[in-house]
Amino acid sequence: MRAADTLMESLKAEGVKDVFGIPGGANLPTYDALVDADFRHVQVRHEQGGGHAAEGYAKASGRVGVAFATSGPGATNLVTAIADAMMDSTPTVFITGQVRTELIGTDGFQEADILGATLPFVKHSFAVTDPRQIPEYVHQAFHVASTGRPGPVLLDIPQDLSRADIDYEPRTEPVELPGYKPSTEGNIKQIRIAAKALANASRPVLYVGGGVVNANAAEELREELPLAAPVYTTHLVTDRPVYRPAQTVQFSQPGIWSISLFTVAPEGAGVGEVDGVGEAEGVGVGVGEEELPTVKIIEFLKTVPVESQAWTTVVCWPGEIVTNVSRLALVLLKTLMPST
Repeated sequence: MRAADTLMESLKAEGVKDVFGIPGGANLPTYDALVDADFRHVQVRHEQGGGHAAEGYAKASGRVGVAFATSGPGATNLVTAIADAMMDSTPTVFITGQVRTELIGTDGFQEADILGATLPFVKHSFAVTDPRQIPEYVHQAFHVASTGRPGPVLLDIPQDLSRADIDYEPRTEPVELPGYKPSTEGNIKQIRIAAKALANASRPVLYVGGGVVNANAAEELREELPLAAPVYTTHLVTDRPVYRPAQTVQFSQPGIWSISLFTVAPEGAGVGEVDGVGEAEGVGVGVGEEELPTVKIIEFLKTVPVESQAWTTVVCWPGEIVTNVSRLALVLLKTLMPST
């Protein structure tokens, strides 16, 4: 079977139904195989648009978004979409064509080091050096893109390798990657610290973003967390309120800069709970003082965040948001009502 056909079979095995992209010289074997594959292909007018379409598809459907592009300028046109998918924690797989293997490193026609170009803002990259790697790399790419903190994965396939004939056996076992074990459970000691911070806050404020929606934690946050507090939401949850009990005040979006949360919040706000702000993936709890530099954030994250210069992170822990919110709710209830 042609390696390009095994690519299609592997995408089918991952549940792919829709793909976005533009054909070009280096990825023509992929598009040749696409003709016989049962996918809906959306041919966009620019690779960047295809990448963003894959992002939107992932956010709307809950599936991993897939975008195709050719080598050189086709691949580099995906850069903005890849960076955006990383910042928004969007599960996406970008499959690019590459020049023939003997031309790599020769500054050949439409050659570009797309792996090097996207290294700072891609979750993981795969460079195919053997056509037999293609099916396995597809499964690994989907596993990495959709687990832990979701994000973009790049798969770069040289044209000659996609034309090669290989033996193909469908994968039946789940993917296991040595060294890649995303955390799913938060640290109970840190959860108790967060619960104490919330319980002691005089005027708590919640800031809820797209990470709660992505993690399917809206019900837990809305129904289980025993805290009536004013709620801010980011643009990622517009028209999709995740926390609106009758006894709370909904402030909607505070603005594009997360710092404005603390400048427009009611004076003396004690705690902010944050989710999906910029690259932030989870829920955070801030203990407010009189001035912004003394604001401290406690965050639910799937990865440890970059330190902010505007406030101090006092507690953060990785793990699934839906699990950590439920555990925080239980501990907070016991903190507020010790007799229960």
